[in-house]
Amino acid sequence: MKFSIAVLPGDGVGPEVTAEGVKVLGAVGKRFGHDFSFREGDIGGIAIDHHALTAILDKLTVDGALHHLTARERLLLDLFYVQGKSYKEIAAEMGIAIGTVARMKSDALAKLRRAV
Repeated sequence: MKFSIAVLPGDGVGPEVTAEGVKVLGAVGKRFGHDFSFREGDIGGIAIDHHALTAILDKLTVDGALHHLTARERLLLDLFYVQGKSYKEIAAEMGIAIGTVARMKSDALAKLRRAV
């Protein structure tokens, strides 16, 4: 059997523990004919250390791009992507036609693409 396993050394269960776990699974695989593939990722404090700057820069880029939108375009994107509302719900809340929701969303996304 083939297995794909995420290995996430982090706070409490660090790299020294997960490395031993990978060795054990390697022995199990040999003994019982299993094929394990491992993909390591960051979690916990180390993830913050490794990725915080990138996340901050990404947020600054998005925040800067959002300033290219009107308040109504920002509201529409928030309603759709953050709050998960349907076009019908957005149209009712904003007092516009459903077709206008689709057009405004498309236009707003085009503006964001140009801004980033």
